[in-house]
Amino acid sequence: MEISAKLKNIRVSPTKIRLVANLIRKMEAKKALEQLPFVRKGCKDIVLGLLKSAIANAENTYNCQLDNLYIAKVSVDEAQTLKRWRARAFGRSAPIRKRGSQMTIVLREIVPTEPKEVKAEAIAAPVAAMAPTGDLPNETYTAKGGKIAEAELDHQTNLEKSFDGGNLGKHDAIDKPRSEVKSTTRKVFRRKSGL
Repeated sequence: MEISAKLKNIRVSPTKIRLVANLIRKMEAKKALEQLPFVRKGCKDIVLGLLKSAIANAENTYNCQLDNLYIAKVSVDEAQTLKRWRARAFGRSAPIRKRGSQMTIVLREIVPTEPKEVKAEAIAAPVAAMAPTGDLPNETYTAKGGKIAEAELDHQTNLEKSFDGGNLGKHDAIDKPRSEVKSTTRKVFRRKSGL
């Protein structure tokens, strides 16, 4: 069973994080937790925090034991690079690249155990909450399961009617002569264009 944790948009260069990530690759999770505090690199806290998050995912979601986990995969990839400029001689400029990275840690069990039915209860609770209660004649629900108030529902239907059956359709402005079409750009640029 694979348990993963991801961290995105870290404002540290990938090469700096890879120095720490390569130390814990293919290591037991408990040993990595003991070794990381003694690493003399600035980004050790980032790697340690992500490792703790992956271990918490394993313990809370799949009921795995810390002694039975090892780090199967550690990947550090490039993320968004912020581009800045600095002044150089003779009025020129030189680029500054502030690199970002994203990191993924995948844990596996040393001795595989049977998957446990933890998720069945977690899935059943929101589905039961989405069932109509019968309080309102026409209850409407959002994708997250919350009720839409009747005022919001009326507002949505009014908006749909105004777009569908309004005076000016999608292609009506094309058929009319230019003098009949009223737009804000014509009012703004009337003085400059001479119209």
